[in-house]
Order: sequence, then C-alpha cells, then structure tokens
Amino acid sequence: MISKNVVKELVDQWLEGKEYFLVDIEISPDDRIVVEIDHADGVWIEDCVELSRYIEDRLSRDEEDYELEVGSAGLGQPFKVP
Repeated sequence: MISKNVVKELVDQWLEGKEYFLVDIEISPDDRIVVEIDHADGVWIEDCVELSRYIEDRLSRDEEDYELEVGSAGLGQPFKVP
C-alpha cells in the first residue's frame, strides 16, 4: 500500500510557492488515491492535471499499481479545513 505520508510530501512539494492548499488525502486499501486541493479563487482543471502528472511522475506503477484522482471538494462535501 502506498503511504499517505509519501503522497502528502509530493503534494506539499507541488504546492510550494502556489496559492493552493491541501484539503485532504485519502488512500483506500486497494491504492485508490484521492487528493483534494483548493484555492481562494477556485480550482482550475489544468492545475489538477499538473498536480496529477507531478505525482504520477514520482510514483512507480512497477512497484505498486494505483488509481489517482486529483480535484477539489464538491459543494455537497463537509468542510475539512478551517
């Protein structure tokens, strides 16, 4: 199973110098990784794609197969950060 700390470190590296912030990371037992980010002005799909590629370039599918989803929390989701 992929470590949540490894994914968090990668996300933190990508976030450095950007106005985005991490909302949540969830990793299921079958290695489905869900990363939620946010921004005061909303989240752009291009930035989600960029973060997804950043993470994929640094994780090896040869070592462990995983599914990755990067996005923002939906309107129907509870608040996770102050």
